[in-house]
Amino acid sequence: MDTQEGSFFTTYILTTVILFVVAIYFTYILVRQHKQNLRLAKQKLTSEIKASEAERSAIATELHNDIAPHLIGIKMRLASIEGLSDHPQVEACNHAISECVKQIKNLSRSISPISIYMLNFKEGIRYFIEQHGYNEMMNIEIIDETTVDLGKEANNQVYRILQEIVLNTIKHAQAKDLVIEISETEKELLIRTQDNGVGFTFADNKRKKMSGMGLLSIENRVDYLNGTLIVNSEANSGAQYNIRIPKSMLG
Repeated sequence: MDTQEGSFFTTYILTTVILFVVAIYFTYILVRQHKQNLRLAKQKLTSEIKASEAERSAIATELHNDIAPHLIGIKMRLASIEGLSDHPQVEACNHAISECVKQIKNLSRSISPISIYMLNFKEGIRYFIEQHGYNEMMNIEIIDETTVDLGKEANNQVYRILQEIVLNTIKHAQAKDLVIEISETEKELLIRTQDNGVGFTFADNKRKKMSGMGLLSIENRVDYLNGTLIVNSEANSGAQYNIRIPKSMLG
């Protein structure tokens, strides 16, 4: 190999090495940026969910501690007015106020973090279904095959996920039956739900805005717990939610 060929070969090798190093460097930069974006997105999601729970808790507290007592006070004042306590209109007002107080307490409990009532997510979702009479609108079966204990934050999030699935099914599915299966593996909590409603396609869902904040809320809370969500549905074939959450996120 003469001097010219050797110089050309050396230049070729150096150029190749430099291009390879530049490619590795830019790949590293892209991967690092992607990880940073994911971290920032996770932080934003965490902040939004915590803010949402704090807002729910504040609203529930105001409903329970401020508005409900005011209504009860009005009812007591009506009852104390001499000669009017047995008046049909007063009785009707008292009945209406009692119903309002009942609804406020139910609403307060629905939006409060269930941990303050010392309930786990399975007890909480059963109470939610019974209190709102959803088990009278649709046959809801809960199959529980777990012994896993959840920490306070995870307990609230899993409860919200199940709550949104039940509400979505009641509002949109026109289903007669909803089955909720809760099980576990060595490393994961598994949630599978199936209804026999009208189902949907994601294109129709987006066009009609049927999923709205419900499905988005489920996706965000599953992401918050580092889980995975697969939704299977087609028109007239019901909907199935498959959720897997690492047990490492449940403590």
